[in-house]
Amino acid sequence: MKTTPDDRQKLYVTLASCLLLALAWGLWLWRLDASDLTFDETATYFVAHRPPLEILQYLQRAIREHPPVYYLLIRCWMTLVGASEFSLRAFSVSAGMIALALTGRLGRLIDTRRGDDLMLATSTLIPIALLAVTPGMVFYARDARMYSLGVVWTLLAATLFLRDWLRPAAPPRPRAVAALVAVHALALFTHYYLLFPILIQALALLVARRRRAFAIWCAAHVPPAIFGLIWLALSPGLQMTTDSLVPRLNLHLPTVAQATWMMDRLLFSPIIFERRNLLYGLLALTAAGLLLVLWHRWRAGTWMALMLMLP
Repeated sequence: MKTTPDDRQKLYVTLASCLLLALAWGLWLWRLDASDLTFDETATYFVAHRPPLEILQYLQRAIREHPPVYYLLIRCWMTLVGASEFSLRAFSVSAGMIALALTGRLGRLIDTRRGDDLMLATSTLIPIALLAVTPGMVFYARDARMYSLGVVWTLLAATLFLRDWLRPAAPPRPRAVAALVAVHALALFTHYYLLFPILIQALALLVARRRRAFAIWCAAHVPPAIFGLIWLALSPGLQMTTDSLVPRLNLHLPTVAQATWMMDRLLFSPIIFERRNLLYGLLALTAAGLLLVLWHRWRAGTWMALMLMLP
């Protein structure tokens, strides 16, 4: 069977992607158990060492706790590989590796120019490399918490949304609808704040004037919304958490200092501070990439811009 130049190019990009993933795997595993568990990581073990039913019962009562998907998954992981510092953090590393692979896939979806070998390579490899060495991603991928898993759900939902909802002119097929709703349910029950990127998708469909797709999106998300409300009704701890947060909601735009502080923590982790020059450089690079996407695919670019405006 003959291979075409396009097939060879895809093979080279795939091999290069695997090499990048292997390097990231080694970087993230290096001295993974060099420190004891932090307070938050200890909370992971405190919750997840229980039987599954007790995990659910505890999370329903606890104030300012997270939803159960991560704890149930890490509970299964602990049963298989143990509960040492290395084992607990290795779960997050594994989720981070999936996130890197999804980043490359998302980059290929965003760049629609076919037949350009250089663009195929850059749209796949550069996003993987940048995410792999971003200090914030390195920190959270080595942290025994749910954050790298949340990145996986966010990227997977973004990939499905771009491929099946924004990209085609026809409305999504039932299988695509079910896949997106399932990922959104997993995301919401991994971290409550992941509700924001979910809602951004509906807004992006409205802006893109995909009215039929918007109607399907809203109808398909009624069951998980009802399930979420039932979980809220059965969770006194979550009710007290929301009651304490609602009065402090601030609908004003954040100040420049507040926005800079938040981006600093996300990009450079909570343990690296005052990297303002590098932060501004990354923001400039992000803005340039966003403008490039808007130029070639305004619907995808608009959705990405809305995602970047999340609180």
